[in-house]
Amino acid sequence: MITGLALLGPAARPASAQLISPGKLSEVHSELEGIRACTNCHQLREKGVDRDLCLACHTPLRTRIEAGEGYHSTEGVSSDCAECHKEHFGRDFDLVRWEPTEFDHGDVGWAPEEAHAKLECRECHAPVMIRSLEVRTFKGRYGALSRTYLGLGTECAACHQKDDPHEGQFADQACEGCHDQRNWENPAGFDHDAARYRLTGLHTEVECAGCHPPVQGAPGSRVTTAGSAPALQFTGIPFAQCSNCHRDEHEGGMGATCSACHVTSGWERVREEDVRDRFDHDAVFALEGAHEEAECAACHSPARADTEALAITFRTGTEGRTYPSPVAEGCESCHVDEHEGEFVRSAEGGACDRCHGQEQWYPADYDFRRHNEETRFPLEGAHVATPCLACHPSESASLATSTARPPRASDFRFRIGLPGCADCHVPSDPHEGQFSDAACDSCHRSDTFAIDDFDHDRTAYPLDGAHEEVACSECHKTEPRPGGGTMIRYRPLGSECTDCHGGGV
Repeated sequence: MITGLALLGPAARPASAQLISPGKLSEVHSELEGIRACTNCHQLREKGVDRDLCLACHTPLRTRIEAGEGYHSTEGVSSDCAECHKEHFGRDFDLVRWEPTEFDHGDVGWAPEEAHAKLECRECHAPVMIRSLEVRTFKGRYGALSRTYLGLGTECAACHQKDDPHEGQFADQACEGCHDQRNWENPAGFDHDAARYRLTGLHTEVECAGCHPPVQGAPGSRVTTAGSAPALQFTGIPFAQCSNCHRDEHEGGMGATCSACHVTSGWERVREEDVRDRFDHDAVFALEGAHEEAECAACHSPARADTEALAITFRTGTEGRTYPSPVAEGCESCHVDEHEGEFVRSAEGGACDRCHGQEQWYPADYDFRRHNEETRFPLEGAHVATPCLACHPSESASLATSTARPPRASDFRFRIGLPGCADCHVPSDPHEGQFSDAACDSCHRSDTFAIDDFDHDRTAYPLDGAHEEVACSECHKTEPRPGGGTMIRYRPLGSECTDCHGGGV
């Protein structure tokens, strides 16, 4: 028997193995080929493979199952490895035979969404992405790193560590605190109000790079999952004062707290009431009347300093400020003299406030009482009710009367000497020069210009008898004027009877 068994020795083993094994093992299990290695996978007198024996070798998988992680720990996965991983079908047989499209990735604890859901499996499950040292060691020993789906982490940094666009500024924070899987450029989960500086007004419209400069010393740009972009500085930026980011246009003249006057909805929208509360304008120039209602820029804007009515000069050294200081030594420091020097020789040098107040520039405070007291032409009768412009027109007076605007000082010429009636009324002389040698007031009253009691005896033809009862128009006929219209003929008239009554016998 011993001899028989000896004869069956080495030469008989392949035949014995062939009788027991249903076929050759796959390439990855080829080292377990042979009858002496059967118990590495099978229990004696037990059908099929033993799960514990499989996991004794597949330690990375055992670790995940014991931790309740991964596909093999999910409900519905058989504890019989052979149900899914068939063996003894030859060296080239693929032990992992499944359809990834039918696999619910969420079952393993991480569900790819949005941009991740569009990726092919191997774009993530690649050897370079495997972070588990145990998996890398085990699968690397058998050259299976490109075939395994194990070893990836679920944290963003597990795959995107080299793509960190923040240069480690948020190393202690999870990426998903700000970013989602839709895209990396727009951090949908980031709320700037949760930061130490809330964005309000125009700040909400500024691009991140407008306030967050590139990180000092970091590469100017590099390829990241978000594309080629510079690393911006998000931490360590001073923000206690507006001047940390904005240049002080006032050069310290209004203090360091910009928000005392300005609001973030627009830097030009200054709360003037705040400026007035903080700045004593009366110490420089008392604001009264219309000046108090005027907007600041009306006096403090170089762009509006030179107009038809204004000629503002600013104090040297303040021209570049937001609120340059006007020279305020009198009305003429800012306002153009529309009277063109007519009153320079008058009392007090023609100071504007002699006639004008600050409530409004027109109408002036000058009235007929002052006209009677201060000029050589007292206003009497109808002259009292005559508009100033009727007697004091300038060359532009017609413009003032032909438009809806109120008259301006430039419409008037106030220095007209001491006129007689004809100096003003010649253009409308109803007598067409018949009395050029006589003063108007020798017949007419100044209040109505009517003739109350004309003494015909002062003329060359005294009225007597029946002539005293005759109406003036019977002798003084209306006739056409040379320039158009009509006039009454007063002289010359004949004084002979036949000049009016004819020469018949």
